[in-house]
Amino acid sequence: MAFFRQICAMANTIWKIFILLGITSNNGLKRNIPDSIGNLSNLAILGLGDNSWTGSIPTTIWELKDLESLDLSNNQFSGKIPSSIWSLESLDHLSFANNSL
Repeated sequence: MAFFRQICAMANTIWKIFILLGITSNNGLKRNIPDSIGNLSNLAILGLGDNSWTGSIPTTIWELKDLESLDLSNNQFSGKIPSSIWSLESLDHLSFANNSL
């Protein structure tokens, strides 16, 4: 059981690093955003702009309750923006510019 707690503590530290750094833009990533993005529950900054992300925006993004900044601009997203976006009460910055939404 102690080993499991150590693993959980390490994972928590790793997530905190992601929270501080965010996930950065302009990486040339070309695919759909995986639904597992919603597992980063403490993520505060998600910057995926200036890539070639395709498809629809995963609904799990709207479960990131601590999200303060979301930049999905300059990609190839399509579909609709769900009304659940309004459940992100911490969100201060939002950009969907230059997509097909």
